[in-house]
Amino acid sequence: MIQETIKYTDNKHLFQALKQGSLPAFEILYDQYAPVLMGCIYRITNNETIAESVLVKTYVKIWDQRGNSGYSGSTLLGWLIEVARQTAFEEIRSNPALKPIPDFDVHNERENNKDALPINIEQMQQSVFDMLYNKGYSCKQAASTLKISVDELKNCFRTSIMNLKISRNVK
Repeated sequence: MIQETIKYTDNKHLFQALKQGSLPAFEILYDQYAPVLMGCIYRITNNETIAESVLVKTYVKIWDQRGNSGYSGSTLLGWLIEVARQTAFEEIRSNPALKPIPDFDVHNERENNKDALPINIEQMQQSVFDMLYNKGYSCKQAASTLKISVDELKNCFRTSIMNLKISRNVK
């Protein structure tokens, strides 16, 4: 097993071995990336038992898609996270009990307070970030829901990411 581990320290070689059906490569892939994927899945499902089940489904998908994956154009971790997120969102859509509690509804807030100033910028950024990152909305879907242009949404998302970076660096 040590020989196998040394052979697959590079992600490209690890994935090539995985494509050829190497179980040791699959075990290494699991050992290296399961904690990261579990964290991503848990943030979406907010349920540890469901997240564990989705993690298993994710690795089954990874095994099934290893021959015709979208990995070639991205990093291995990026591809794995994408598979995990898609699997988690599929689980939420297929299980009515897992439907997330709606967060602050920007559209209804605007409709109810037409004379008020537009929604607080921080709330808008939080809503945009939540829709795009946590709920898996496309930019077009989120912009339509928020009744703003796609460009405005992208600017808001970019600003929220910058603010998040700044807040993480400040002690």
